[in-house]
Amino acid sequence: MNKLLNSLAPPNLSPSLHSLYLSLSIDMKRVFSKVFMLIWDHLLPMRSFTGAGGVLHSYYVVDLLRLRLNLTTSELSALCYLYQVTGKGAKIVHSDIVYNSVILPHLLKCSKSYTLTQLRIQGYIIRLNRDPSQPYLSRFRSNNPVFIQMTPKGVNTIHNMEKDIYRLLLSSSLDDLTGVNNKGQTNI
Repeated sequence: MNKLLNSLAPPNLSPSLHSLYLSLSIDMKRVFSKVFMLIWDHLLPMRSFTGAGGVLHSYYVVDLLRLRLNLTTSELSALCYLYQVTGKGAKIVHSDIVYNSVILPHLLKCSKSYTLTQLRIQGYIIRLNRDPSQPYLSRFRSNNPVFIQMTPKGVNTIHNMEKDIYRLLLSSSLDDLTGVNNKGQTNI
């Protein structure tokens, strides 16, 4: 995680602000860090990152997390979309919602199907022949697995990404202010 944090390169502070920070004693630097984190949490609380659409706020960090999870951009897009349309994994949806949506507009239906298959193989979703919430209605049954349910792994992946984005942004901002980031290094 620290390797990932160090790879973010926010803009440098002005030389005068940076020298002011460096002139603080170790105890004052600790106080500064605590105050900074309290202000950050007040101005931008974690719930603003873990609510609806939270993953979309900071794509540049999301891409680093996507690489860590070894997901393609299409897989992550589909997983985020499913997280949203299933109410954070609470509902089961018909696959037509994915096929007919504007998500992944550059992909054909067969490519979207392949993406869903990959998510199933990786354990993020399961495919069902019927919707268990409507077991007696015939329109909620099919010969093919057309219903999609997110697994706990899929739900937790998106939920944890939202938390990681928040922590990464907080840490990188604090690291920039305290001069921890080295601008010449890229550690991915």
